[in-house]
Amino acid sequence: MDNLYVGIVAFEIMYDLWVFEQRKRDNELKIMLQNQVSEPDLRISVDSSLNHYYELFQM
Repeated sequence: MDNLYVGIVAFEIMYDLWVFEQRKRDNELKIMLQNQVSEPDLRISVDSSLNHYYELFQM
């Protein structure tokens, strides 16, 4: 039972960090869209955000 609890706590910590990072990325993307940055820069940001989502499913 202790191992299960430790695993749950570890996941919650990792997930909280993931959510924090995702909010940061979302805000950066909003700013980029408002400032009409170049398409290559926007593509880099979107690709980075998608990779971040993939990390969520690897937890």
